[in-house]
Amino acid sequence: MPRRNQASQSQPTSSNNAASQAQGSTNQPYEVSVEKTTRNQEIWCHFDLVRMSDGTRRARCKACNTYINADGNSTLKKHTNNHCKATKGTTGKTKRVKLSHRNLISTIVGAFYGRKPRSSSSPAVHLSTVPYFHVYGFMLCLRMVAFDEVAWQVPMGFVVRRKGSTIDEAQVKDFVALLDENNERLVNSVDWKSRVCC
Repeated sequence: MPRRNQASQSQPTSSNNAASQAQGSTNQPYEVSVEKTTRNQEIWCHFDLVRMSDGTRRARCKACNTYINADGNSTLKKHTNNHCKATKGTTGKTKRVKLSHRNLISTIVGAFYGRKPRSSSSPAVHLSTVPYFHVYGFMLCLRMVAFDEVAWQVPMGFVVRRKGSTIDEAQVKDFVALLDENNERLVNSVDWKSRVCC
């Protein structure tokens, strides 16, 4: 019998349960003050360190006003990169995306369905000066392998004459070159007009 009494005492009735839920919603901690922090400014520039009424410290997202546990920077980084809609993809700044096999597959499939058929006598040759360790360069290389295209590896460093000879050797059809007026010596060192194959 004592066990039954203990069990009945520990389980609240439906009216007691509703009262405890209502009481919990009115007793939630509220913001008391904003404190300065010297933590990692790359992460904390998106957050305010806030002291709550229950004595805890929390990070408040400046974009969406969400309160997050302020103990570790990794939680804050995840919120900024993945969860906060204001910083996830709408502000125009470069957003970090988790690289996974799904991203790679979708890139290849998207490129496959968007590609135009070409005759075998004039294959497309594309010149891109993106390093392989960068995700864009890696994706470009992966796409070339998937489509059985040719990739040329140019040694490190930007040498205009070497780029010109690479363009001639590979018979590049499409490439983008942007040289500013401050580098007149570089611009004039190669005859760019003779290399235009339009």
